[in-house]
Amino acid sequence: SQNPGMQAYAEPAAQLGQIGQLSVRLASNAAEVRAAQRLRHRVFFEASGHHDHSAGLLDADRFDGYCEHLLVIDEARDAPLSERIVGTYRLLREERAGAARGYYSEQAYDVQALVSRHPDRRFLELGRSCVLPEYRSKRIVELLWQGIWAYCNAHSIDVMFGCASFAGAVPAAHA
Repeated sequence: SQNPGMQAYAEPAAQLGQIGQLSVRLASNAAEVRAAQRLRHRVFFEASGHHDHSAGLLDADRFDGYCEHLLVIDEARDAPLSERIVGTYRLLREERAGAARGYYSEQAYDVQALVSRHPDRRFLELGRSCVLPEYRSKRIVELLWQGIWAYCNAHSIDVMFGCASFAGAVPAAHA
């Protein structure tokens, strides 16, 4: 991550859920965060029609070091962990957003107005979600949300929000 001193990692193997051969947990070290960033680059870059599988290319920004990174791992794949990560979601709790000088979504939305109106609520920003194309299914979405639900319960989260980007301007293409 770009702010390694800010990152607090989960305990190794702190599993938040499992469906069949797929498990979900938080990244537990910088190498796992980099693997999630490589996955994000691969998925987001290929979504725009490019096919560059360079292992060194990362989708990273200033928020990564303040976020926790949810990982979906294919436990049945015979490969190093970095190659078994098939999905990811980035989580930014309100208390860490202050240190990050805000939320990623604030680039497009007035999130602080929402947060300020609800001082009794705990907020979580969800972002940079991606899954390898061959794993995209209802099952993987269920597993991601199982992990997010466990995370929200552990941190007493009241409100989740985020933004998503879609290539192009034709809604039917994303139906």
